[in-house]
Amino acid sequence: AYALNKRGWRTTIIDRQPSIAAEASGNSVGVLMPRLTAAENLDGRFYARAWRFALDQLEDIADAGLHIARDRCGVLQLSADGDDERLKM
Repeated sequence: AYALNKRGWRTTIIDRQPSIAAEASGNSVGVLMPRLTAAENLDGRFYARAWRFALDQLEDIADAGLHIARDRCGVLQLSADGDDERLKM
């Protein structure tokens, strides 16, 4: 709905509960953690661009005056086994 509204479409969000996301977990925190790789493959390129897009969307939302607490910090993900090690290649 947000993306469509940005492009000029009128949208209506329908939820079976009286308020939006009433059946969500109730957690006030979400984590975005893409699986970025150093490999030059389709998956790696897709997730790198999706991550950049998500960060840009959060900036746009904040620029629109909506408060979203966020921190552009990183996570060091080490290989746990041979499969993880091969994904880096």
